[in-house]
Amino acid sequence: MMQFLKPERSVSGLILVSLICLPYSIYLGLAGLVIFMGLMLYRYGSDFGQLLWQQGFVLLGAAMALNVIWASFHGEALLQLTNFLPYFGLFAACSIFLRRAAAPVEVLERWAIGLVLATIPINLWAGVEYWLRSPAMMARLIERDRWRNFYQLYYGHRAYAVFHHPNVMACFLVMVFGVALGVVLYRLNRAGGQAGDQSVDKAGNALARPQRVQPVQREVLEWLGLIAAMGLILAG
Repeated sequence: MMQFLKPERSVSGLILVSLICLPYSIYLGLAGLVIFMGLMLYRYGSDFGQLLWQQGFVLLGAAMALNVIWASFHGEALLQLTNFLPYFGLFAACSIFLRRAAAPVEVLERWAIGLVLATIPINLWAGVEYWLRSPAMMARLIERDRWRNFYQLYYGHRAYAVFHHPNVMACFLVMVFGVALGVVLYRLNRAGGQAGDQSVDKAGNALARPQRVQPVQREVLEWLGLIAAMGLILAG
């Protein structure tokens, strides 16, 4: 029996690639997450079900299924149910994987940074789109054939980039903004709380020197904060 279906780094990379693809190709990203859930379910099926039961997701799913029976519009209620239930399985799969990872916090940090960096093209394009959808630019370009399709969907002076509606982009970027802030705060807290090399004084007492954030790390954190702030502005 295999110790693990895939090496830990490969499984972590599968999730990372799926998260990066999610805003650009939702079906490709979801396919990667479904494969990940299938791997966890195949290898740790008993743990999978036990975790869902202990966390109350089984009872919650059953209650939601009963709500479909009594709903006025059964089709719409069933659609909403299928939107929620897969995320219960994704939560269980991530929990099982992280419990067995050698460094779970570092894995989460890698996923978070990848998701934040994946929004750079979205933010850049949304900024250009916001400018192109300004009243002045729209008045100049809307009559041209090559721009007519661009202005076919109009939600006011708002950008939506790769999404189908500005509100969807706003929800996504606000979520990424919270993830980016979490990464920045975690990095700063870890750098300020860790101890550096220890030295010993004449009395034999250990002297700990706190580790500082390196210039390169500080620059990365500043860029993450800038990307997050830009996303929050464009979300409006």
